[in-house]
Amino acid sequence: MAERYVKCQFCEQTAPFKQRDTLAHEVKVSSKGKSVNQYWHRECYPKELEKREFLLNEQKQKDEMFETVKKIYKINFSPSKSWWEMIADLREGTNRYQKFWKKKYKQGVPFNVIKEAFLLSVQDIEWARMSKNFKTLEHEMRYGLIVMQGKVNDAFRKMKTREQQSKINEAMEAVHIEDMRDNREVSFKKTQQDRDYSYLLGDD
Repeated sequence: MAERYVKCQFCEQTAPFKQRDTLAHEVKVSSKGKSVNQYWHRECYPKELEKREFLLNEQKQKDEMFETVKKIYKINFSPSKSWWEMIADLREGTNRYQKFWKKKYKQGVPFNVIKEAFLLSVQDIEWARMSKNFKTLEHEMRYGLIVMQGKVNDAFRKMKTREQQSKINEAMEAVHIEDMRDNREVSFKKTQQDRDYSYLLGDD
């Protein structure tokens, strides 16, 4: 009988089925309600968890970016497929409309930066809405993408400055807390020294 193997879901390398107890293991339930055993090498499982966390954060940032877009354009529906493709290209660092293009993965502009760039573009988008004769919302949103892409570098700089300021504020807060602790200790010692315990000695 041929030996059975299981596949690591992260690196996709196989291991003998009889060694499955040495592997990290999860049971997933498929859309049809069927239980499926999944395995990972012990060294691959932390990477799998890190990947999941990354993807969850990606989705969160993407959702927040889209909420910003919906507010700017006052819509409650998803834009066209081509609009999302342009967003995807910006995130991945690709251009699917080039003759020869290579698929990349998350090497472009992060969704939180895209969101910031949209926020920086609000006035220009509003100006275009008032001054240009867009025939459709699709045309208006495509123009907005061009405007937003022109703000990406500004968005990067603004977020970097905000991050640096946050670190400075945290450092100053830590120093302030330490100073308060030192002052309390000095005050406590001084109070102890200033107390008069002569009443405990009685009358001489």
